Amino acid sequence: MKSTDLKKLVDRLRVLKAQAAPINSEIEEISATLKALGVGKFEGSLWDATVYQQDRTLVDWKSFCATKRIKPEALKPFTATSTSVCLKVSARDAA
Repeated sequence: MKSTDLKKLVDRLRVLKAQAAPINSEIEEISATLKALGVGKFEGSLWDATVYQQDRTLVDWKSFCATKRIKPEALKPFTATSTSVCLKVSARDAA
């Protein structure tokens, strides 16, 4: 991809993110209002919104190993690592 095309693409991405900001803000406000009502199904004229709760369990493996006197390295065969690809858009310094 040409450098000029890439620059246009990056700039366009930032413009779209700026345009989406007010919409995303409103989405967050409406979501917070519905979540505050508690778990349940809420009906609109065209769409339904469902607030639900889910539990997530985390294990403090460092403490577990210390309590059981297990070396943390013993957990490596049972550990998986995944990689995420992220994109951050930020303002450029004026040159």
